[in-house]
Amino acid sequence: MAPSDVYHLAELDQMIERLRADLRDISERAASADGNASEERLADMLATQEARLQDLLAKREEILAKAEKGGRDAG
Repeated sequence: MAPSDVYHLAELDQMIERLRADLRDISERAASADGNASEERLADMLATQEARLQDLLAKREEILAKAEKGGRDAG
């Protein structure tokens, strides 16, 4: 795996961990939310964060697949 891939992977892992923490926080707030407007806003926030998380996970998988392919080609 190229050093730049390792760096990007570590950076993505940190971003993924922050997003997961944000999702836990939003979920806790949603569980205690009172009122339709608050619930709707929190649901929108959850959906946005979940979409961002899926994008980051996909990017992470791309880097790993690229590194794996590169390792097979070199060996």
